[in-house]
Amino acid sequence: MIARDPAEYRAIPASDERFREDLLQEFFEFRKDARLHLRSMDSGLSIFRGEANAYQRTFTSATRWMRSLLLILIALHIIAIGLMIYLIAADS
Repeated sequence: MIARDPAEYRAIPASDERFREDLLQEFFEFRKDARLHLRSMDSGLSIFRGEANAYQRTFTSATRWMRSLLLILIALHIIAIGLMIYLIAADS
């Protein structure tokens, strides 16, 4: 930033002052609109977060069911192999 000599400053005409006030007003309105827009985007993202949590719960539930089914399948195979060994041993 460049430091200026205070002697360089001059009196601002009324039209320039009005222009500056209008510019500041537009800037503050833009900033307010930007905040509202960001807030709405944040609420939209929280909806997506909620959906992601629902999918995660569903996936976790599905994983539990798959794990249970897999354990049941393994148990059935162990029983079948045990019966086959028993029948083979009983025939001998």
